[in-house]
Amino acid sequence: MDVLVDGHEIELRYMEKPRIKNAYLRFSGDVLVVTAKNSRKAEQIISENRNWIEKHYRSIKESARLFDTNSMMFGGGRLIALLDRSAMRSVEMNKDVIIFHAKDEDSAERLADRWLAERSMLLMSGIANSIANEKGIAFNGIKMCRGSRWGSCSSRKELRFNRYMCMVPVKLAEYVAAHELAHTIELNHSAAFWKEVCRLCPEYRSLRRELKRYDSYRRRVFRKLE
Repeated sequence: MDVLVDGHEIELRYMEKPRIKNAYLRFSGDVLVVTAKNSRKAEQIISENRNWIEKHYRSIKESARLFDTNSMMFGGGRLIALLDRSAMRSVEMNKDVIIFHAKDEDSAERLADRWLAERSMLLMSGIANSIANEKGIAFNGIKMCRGSRWGSCSSRKELRFNRYMCMVPVKLAEYVAAHELAHTIELNHSAAFWKEVCRLCPEYRSLRRELKRYDSYRRRVFRKLE
């Protein structure tokens, strides 16, 4: 199952699941992941979706990389991001510099991805629990997620926050937490919902507008990992 884009062969990862009815495609970094009940179904979905594959692969390859600019956003500010080529995989941070110890840039970006998710989990757990305790709101757990949204709330009152939440200023993280906590009461975007958001975060209008400024950076730099 070879897929060529501009003369370059895309790396494929085939996941066989005999019980599933449909086949699925997704990119994990720049690796095309194909999930299907058998190899024939895998070949079929690749053949039928070559335009989609080529479009998304080119988009990923054209995305910026973390070390292209030698900086990373954290808490709304910029940290100097350095790569120390080493077999040891660890992260070292001081006031304005973060050092990723990894064998190459790809490994360092995966390391950064996990590190940001861990920091985001600590941040959002603290904020959500603080607001919930103060305002008398109950929810059922927090998870980190990927994707285009900063957060979501299920009908079971489970909160999900983007794994890059720690990149934005804390006040914006507080707004996102308040927004999702309001969904535990109003699972919609009605007037009653926004009234609840205002109760939890009176400055939500200006913070909501400010948060949009960070969407493009997150998607551009970490597109390869989403």
